[in-house]
Amino acid sequence: MGEFLPKVLDNLSDIDYRTGMMLASLHAGLAFSNASLGVVHALSHSLGGLLDLPHGECNSLLLRWGVEANFSAAPERYTQILEALGGNASSPEPMKELLDRLDALRSTAGIPGRLRDLGLSEEQLPVLAKTGEEDPCMLTNPLPFNHDELEELLRNAY
Repeated sequence: MGEFLPKVLDNLSDIDYRTGMMLASLHAGLAFSNASLGVVHALSHSLGGLLDLPHGECNSLLLRWGVEANFSAAPERYTQILEALGGNASSPEPMKELLDRLDALRSTAGIPGRLRDLGLSEEQLPVLAKTGEEDPCMLTNPLPFNHDELEELLRNAY
């Protein structure tokens, strides 16, 4: 995705870029079908339903916040993602570099970077945390999160 998303957004008529993006999407789907999901998807389910937003848009916005919250539990996995996005795993601050790259991809796609930009009110954050806490995707998150920790993640994203 890191290779083809910027290219396809820059040139929507290029069939090779579109094919590359389609294959990247397929590979991502196959990967999470076998590995399950986590906090990003758990919160995206409720966010998308609450605001009638596409699931992918919600995931894209919340991804950097989920990575930031989970990085310490699986740094080797996240540095592999950093490398796949063209980054350097031996960077002095691999988490920061990964978050910057994720932010750049999201921004390139024209997706807002904050929950408030989607029309969410701050008063809705505890409700999202509660429904996220009960979502089955939380069972396979690298770290357990309680309600307060989920609400903190959402406040960071707000």
